[in-house]
Amino acid sequence: MFTVQLLLIIFLFSIFGGLDDFVLFRLCLQMTIDHSKAEQVECPYIDDRYSCTGVLQHREIKKILDSDEKYERFLQRSVERARQLLAKEHNGGSFQCRRPDCPGWCLIYDKNNVLEFKCPVCGTVTCVRCGSIHTQGRGCKKLIETNDDDCTLENLIDRGDAMLCPGCNTVLSKQQGCDWIKCAVCFMEICWATKGPRWGPKGKGDTTGGCKCGIPPGRKCHTDCKYCH
Repeated sequence: MFTVQLLLIIFLFSIFGGLDDFVLFRLCLQMTIDHSKAEQVECPYIDDRYSCTGVLQHREIKKILDSDEKYERFLQRSVERARQLLAKEHNGGSFQCRRPDCPGWCLIYDKNNVLEFKCPVCGTVTCVRCGSIHTQGRGCKKLIETNDDDCTLENLIDRGDAMLCPGCNTVLSKQQGCDWIKCAVCFMEICWATKGPRWGPKGKGDTTGGCKCGIPPGRKCHTDCKYCH
């Protein structure tokens, strides 16, 4: 389709000769943007001596398309391509909002440690494990269908089987292992024993805050601390 349109432009140009180089190149750029399947749109200019390796910036793309509607469609395609690429790189770790027609999504590195996904676009809360939309505070639909009275999020948190990430409020769970965990959504390092940040506000290695486990040496951050993080 792209080739046909380009040939049509060249044909019209050869007949009428009314298109200057600027207009012709602008039309070529518009088609390049419309049909690009790459994450970035490269400049299509090439001749016998030179091939441009430049990448079109978003402000340039918006001006070339000259339409808010076309630019919005381009952005949606770009986001979807980025989502597909990230999902491929991280073994299908992208999670799409289950609300129809909502483009919201996030990248979850470990779905075993995340119970809920709150869409940043529409606010819909979805169970990561069963994929159903539910009212915040309720557990997985599969557990509810078994009439398990202990499936509510409140009970899971009270039992210590789940917690809210102190960085983004994503619901996290852990079956076993070290007290150190990392939120798969905002990447904050967390102390499971204290249910708070592992480090201070400056990040990894900042002992001015966080659980302060091992400071001074031998000190446990909590009575349930395994002293492993």
